[in-house]
Amino acid sequence: MLDTGKSAGGSLTWYRSQGAGIQLGYQFQEVKDKTRHQTDIEAWWNIAGASTLRLRTRFREGPGGLNEYAAMLGFDVMFGFPVAPRGNLGGIRGRVFDAQRENRPGLAGVVVRVDEHATVTGENGEFSVSGLSAGRHLVDADLRTIGLSRLIIGQTPIRAEVVGNEKLHLDLAVSDAGSVIGAVIDAHSEADTTNAIQWGMEGTHPNLSGILIELSDENTRRVALTDRNGRFRFQRVAPGAWRLWIDASSLPSFHLFDQCSYDVNVAAGQTVEENFHVRRQQRDIKFLAKQSMLRLGRGLDHDSDSKAHTNHDRSSPNNNSEQAFEQSGESNHESELSIRDSNNQENSPWAVAVKDGTAKLLLDVREISVESNKVVPIRVMACAGEFKVNVTKWVNWHSSSIWVVRMIDGELYSVGTGVASVIAELDGIRSESVTVIVQAGSRAEILPEQ
Repeated sequence: MLDTGKSAGGSLTWYRSQGAGIQLGYQFQEVKDKTRHQTDIEAWWNIAGASTLRLRTRFREGPGGLNEYAAMLGFDVMFGFPVAPRGNLGGIRGRVFDAQRENRPGLAGVVVRVDEHATVTGENGEFSVSGLSAGRHLVDADLRTIGLSRLIIGQTPIRAEVVGNEKLHLDLAVSDAGSVIGAVIDAHSEADTTNAIQWGMEGTHPNLSGILIELSDENTRRVALTDRNGRFRFQRVAPGAWRLWIDASSLPSFHLFDQCSYDVNVAAGQTVEENFHVRRQQRDIKFLAKQSMLRLGRGLDHDSDSKAHTNHDRSSPNNNSEQAFEQSGESNHESELSIRDSNNQENSPWAVAVKDGTAKLLLDVREISVESNKVVPIRVMACAGEFKVNVTKWVNWHSSSIWVVRMIDGELYSVGTGVASVIAELDGIRSESVTVIVQAGSRAEILPEQ
């Protein structure tokens, strides 16, 4: 086992002049009841400017009368052989100060680093580093000594050009850091968020994570990616004028932004919030179906007294299994129906149904009023996927107050009458393409497969 003990010591130095002095040292040790005392004396004086004469003595008193004496006389001579050419050595001096306070007082105790060199500022915030080679050096301050919520104003580390045989003056201004936060918001999903939460639905907006956001000024460029909720944050932002950008190439497919950049002014300690609003791009949607099974008509007029302008002699919702609900559009009589995406209209009363075909369609039923034997006003929106389901039958029955629209094993279930709010997605599948048939009825009805 290791022996344990105790020790103590100290030293005293006296300078007579710049070239002469004396140093006294004493050390006491005690190990396993054995004590040792050691005294050191060193004196030196300068001779002829470049040479120094030194005298060192040591007296050690040990246990049992075992004493030791030692003395050494030395002579130091400076031959003047430089390690590096004197003209290539320079330095950096400056001051670290608080830029927010009046008169900009210096900050003491700040660790300033110049490459691998380090020094600590004095009471007035001044620092000095010598013996630097000519050329570029990196200057920075230790965050732990200026405060984790503060920063050096400007781009750090600072690139300083040192000239040989000169000292570069460089001041470091310290300020409270600011921050810039925000989110990328789907303008459509933003309007639907309240209803989605009210009806306990999730995942009703496109994936807005991973969108690239840039914050830059004349000297600095910083980037961040949005999280799964579309939020982003830039911390430790220096006070001043910045520009916030959104990268259009990182947006989801078929989405556009209303504004691509913002000018933001960040004050010391301030948090600035800016949001980017994106919207789904309007585009043509094509529905393919057998011409004999397609019914095309004019949709509901969207007002309180509106009625379904349906040709009931040709197509009745109660007894015609080929009933295809109304949609504003045009037919080219070549088994193709082209309609315009109406995702910029609130509570659009447009609907479409195609049998035994495929349709690129995303349903969004919002705040609709459903009555018996009336066309259900639904919203038609574009989607980017190629997922296809052929629906050959549908089920309708009366419920109390809520509509539920889901795609399960190729069957579309639509439930209920009253006021409802169903958002954007079928059975949790994003960007799907489906063939959809929707019917409102006052009684349960299962239509045979065609």
